[in-house]
Amino acid sequence: MAKKTLLKKVGIGLSALFLITALGAAGCATKEQVDAAVKKADDAAARAEAAAAKAEAAAAKAEKSFEQGLRK
Repeated sequence: MAKKTLLKKVGIGLSALFLITALGAAGCATKEQVDAAVKKADDAAARAEAAAAKAEAAAAKAEKSFEQGLRK
């Protein structure tokens, strides 16, 4: 489930980046707007990576707890 959320966030960020890039290429967006969109996409990617790392840590902790439960 965490992978679906991560993929969705990354997909939305990349879609926004491509949209703004296309608008910029068409002359509809200013350089500042494109730079702002790129920054937002980078920030979203960083948040998604942090969330993925947190989810992986939680999964490792859950697996460890499960293994300890089996030993008892």
